[in-house]
Amino acid sequence: MSDTLRAVGTIFVNNNEEILLLLREGSIPEGGLWGLVGGKIDKNEGKLDAAIREIKEEIGVDIAPSDLKFVKTYTYHWDKGDKKIEFETFKSDFKEGAELSLDTSENVKYMWILPEEAYKRKDLMIGLYKILLDLYNLKEA
Repeated sequence: MSDTLRAVGTIFVNNNEEILLLLREGSIPEGGLWGLVGGKIDKNEGKLDAAIREIKEEIGVDIAPSDLKFVKTYTYHWDKGDKKIEFETFKSDFKEGAELSLDTSENVKYMWILPEEAYKRKDLMIGLYKILLDLYNLKEA
């Protein structure tokens, strides 16, 4: 088995119970797919620090550590090869009035969508299906 990749993602929820998804830029890994705000955990970096860094980098939002709730660590395998992924997941309310500023070198669009509608899509990053199933008690199609 190849090395384990550690990554982190944050589920932002707005006042309508919709979640924030970002569309990955086409030329990067998993380009053209929708996913959470997040990315790889750097060497010697904790999961909370990584989540805060990724949020700032990807959507331009400053967030306090107390606003992030750790949800779960998910482990899955990419379809390509035998890569093991450990994905640390956080959840946070999206503050009313906060503005998104996308880093378009990584993500080209964003959308707010209900979790059950997101799950029906065929263009999500592979690990997101498992997260949605677990967190929102959805039924597999």
